[in-house]
Amino acid sequence: MRKKRGALEEEEKENAIQQKPNFPVYAIYADESGKTQDFLIVGSMWILNGIDTLYLYNSIKEWRQRTGFKHELHFNKINSGNIDYYRQVLEIVKNKISAISFKALSIERKGISNMVDALTLLYYYLLIEGVDHEHKTGRAPLPRNIQLWKDAEEVGADRLMLKQIKEKLEQAAIIKFDNNLRVDELRSIDSRNLELIQLADLFTGSINRKINVKGGDGEAVKDQFANEFLREFGLNNKLESFDGIGDCAFYTSL
Repeated sequence: MRKKRGALEEEEKENAIQQKPNFPVYAIYADESGKTQDFLIVGSMWILNGIDTLYLYNSIKEWRQRTGFKHELHFNKINSGNIDYYRQVLEIVKNKISAISFKALSIERKGISNMVDALTLLYYYLLIEGVDHEHKTGRAPLPRNIQLWKDAEEVGADRLMLKQIKEKLEQAAIIKFDNNLRVDELRSIDSRNLELIQLADLFTGSINRKINVKGGDGEAVKDQFANEFLREFGLNNKLESFDGIGDCAFYTSL
């Protein structure tokens, strides 16, 4: 009986795999910023064509080999001595990838007592609004799978956050997206181990620079890069409180 039951379970699993639709993927790489500043921010890079994920990874790997730049790409590390390397990476992203977009969501931090809960909701709303944006513009219409890879913070907090986000997404998939969104991988990973999260950091850092720092500390080189990054993907450099939606970018302040 055990053998028979086990065989039936394996058969059911195999049937489920075969019946599962092979939808294209929203592959989302995300980071957060502003935990001690005026505005809390989550930013993300969305790759809408699976082959582009590998292509972008390989392009950056080749660039590192060619230039000898070994350091992690991190907005806070930009200075006058390395900004040209960061500009080269921006050119790779802009010119090599056809189906990509950047999306961010922010909220005033004043009055927020539980940072993890706030970030959980920010990530959730970012994903929901992002899917809605890609579907309605026709750039990446449903049905699709969705994956999220966020920069790791604290192991326990990340696990709880991702579990809550997954549950909310699964509910939204039924209610809001008529079962046309399937929740796939949601993971936290150290950005040092995944360069695509490093690109999300550069975008999130650029947003943070505009709404939290605004050039106040005199580091003009970071202002230059933030302006260049946002301009390349069609975002208003002022980033005042507004809903800004374009073909390749989305920013909103709650």
